[in-house]
Amino acid sequence: MVDEEHGGFRWGIPLAVLFALLLVAVGIGRIANSGGPPDYDGPGDGEVVIVVHKLQPLTEIGMRLRDEQVVKSLEAFTEAAEHTLGSKGIGPGAHTVRRHMKARDALTMMLGPGKS
Repeated sequence: MVDEEHGGFRWGIPLAVLFALLLVAVGIGRIANSGGPPDYDGPGDGEVVIVVHKLQPLTEIGMRLRDEQVVKSLEAFTEAAEHTLGSKGIGPGAHTVRRHMKARDALTMMLGPGKS
């Protein structure tokens, strides 16, 4: 790696190897992060009212949200619920949410004070 002719260190090969390793690391990171369940990206649009019954299981609520196109998948909703403190505290009643919203945001709306 020492350039005898010019009396210095040759950076070409080490830099190429470092760059290749960086590209591999970024690619692995993208693959690892893309493995989650299907979910919408934005805050949603329109409004839909979801009626929750007393002691209704989260999976049933999630299926209803999916069927009404509030969340993209049941899996996204249940995963959001697993990572949200108090997620089992969705009270009975009518909850106004938006269609096509992130599952985590839908859950937050249903848990928050702004419910119908």
